[in-house]
Amino acid sequence: MTQSDKHRWQPANADIEDLAANPEQGFLRLTGRIVASVPSCAIIASVWPKSDVTDHGAKTFCAATDEDGRFVLEVNHLKAGDWNIKLGCLTVNGAESQNQHSLSVPGSGNPDAEAFVDNWYLDTAELLVVKEPKKAMRLLTEKTINGGNTQATQERLRLFRSMLDPDPEPINASKSDASQLFLSDALWTKAEVGWGKITRNRFWLEQSPSEKPLLKIAGEVFGKGLYAHSKSVFVFPIGGRWKSLTATVGLCAGASKKGSAIFRVVGDGKELFQSKVLHPGEGQSLQLDIANVVQLELHADGDEGHVHNSWAIWAEPLIQK
Repeated sequence: MTQSDKHRWQPANADIEDLAANPEQGFLRLTGRIVASVPSCAIIASVWPKSDVTDHGAKTFCAATDEDGRFVLEVNHLKAGDWNIKLGCLTVNGAESQNQHSLSVPGSGNPDAEAFVDNWYLDTAELLVVKEPKKAMRLLTEKTINGGNTQATQERLRLFRSMLDPDPEPINASKSDASQLFLSDALWTKAEVGWGKITRNRFWLEQSPSEKPLLKIAGEVFGKGLYAHSKSVFVFPIGGRWKSLTATVGLCAGASKKGSAIFRVVGDGKELFQSKVLHPGEGQSLQLDIANVVQLELHADGDEGHVHNSWAIWAEPLIQK
């Protein structure tokens, strides 16, 4: 007995690396390594059906880690259905870090291990992009991204990785020789949003774990776009060099039911488009003729007399010649 208080109050700050899962009939073997600011001692999995209102009936499985933090954890008695699985990383000072994920067991009885691991990496990456970008950088290596079990997973992980890079130099649309250009990558002469900071190709975040960085309208994720919380305006010099503008507009996922927005496109002072009033879960696509337009403006405003939760976004605003 050392009677030492070393690390007593230090948080775990624990992460799991190299997570892998191997399924058998009603059985899932998880392997990986816990990396923490304090040495780890164990990992605990709590598992309960998604149909349960609480986790009071959760089954618990645990395994010790070796001196390098590696573990082999066996989760069994998994019947067909959808499950919540909470992984808790324990450290020697008594601290714990927890994260909750989803696990599906189809009728065959073999847990969908590939989907579980993919979703774990996606959930973890999304959380770290918001809370701890340096950890996200360490997680989102080419090895991790290419290890995704589906192309969709790899693309989403690569999108999270791109959010950690500095914004490239904006492109002057009035001088560009490109055949197409996303306005979220273009130079503007004016940009204002009603809440937060102007942000390209991701949602503006307040460093809250509940915030999500993805631009998402009615369940669809977009890799390019403009955060445009009402009341907002973006003005682009395009020099009369472009023929068409396409985009999807709506409120980003997470906005409350009170939110609403109306989107307008103005070319050289003339209104070219006005959306219907859009509420959370609704989107509207647009395709406009912008031939000979020199100055293009994108506007978003709230409806019903307020801009509360008017989480407007211009998704994939693309101009083409």
